[in-house]
Amino acid sequence: MAMAMYVTMAMYVTMAMYVTMAMYVTMAICVTLVMYVAMAMYVAMAMCVAMAMYVAMAVYVTMAMYVTMAMYVAMAMYVAMAMCVAMAMCFALVMYVAMAMCVALVMYVAMAM
Repeated sequence: MAMAMYVTMAMYVTMAMYVTMAMYVTMAICVTLVMYVAMAMYVAMAMCVAMAMYVAMAVYVTMAMYVTMAMYVAMAMYVAMAMCVAMAMCFALVMYVAMAMCVALVMYVAMAM
């Protein structure tokens, strides 16, 4: 009778141990899973941040390129304008010289007459 009780008790203890072990294993699996999910989230977040940084960098680079291009275009326009003004001034000067020469010629002719 006592032996049967001991056997039953031993069975209960063993069962309790197995149940506890199963619980610990399940808990460990859950913890590991949560850790993996958290890690995946952090990785995904880091990737999003890195991507956003690359996009922002690309936008800044593109913007800088456009600004530089606009500056070059503006500079070219100013140079062209300055050239046109200089040409017009040269032309005006030539015209004034020619007119003065014509006037001088007319005056000489008139004087000769």
